[in-house]
Amino acid sequence: MARTLSRDDVVVRLKAACVAAGGPAAFAKRVNIRATYLSDQLSGRRPPGPSVLAELGLRQLPPSYESAGRSS
Repeated sequence: MARTLSRDDVVVRLKAACVAAGGPAAFAKRVNIRATYLSDQLSGRRPPGPSVLAELGLRQLPPSYESAGRSS
């Protein structure tokens, strides 16, 4: 079974991919996004977009919810 990653885990992978690509600008060019948009993703201000996730070999799962302990 695949491991579910936190947003922080994804950012760590994204930072490593930027280093491997030769820097954030090179990575942004590779995935055809603006460097400023990538910067927002690296800082956690925005979630990674589809092209970034695809480049990282990841897919986004829908959010999930759990009971807060109250009966419905």
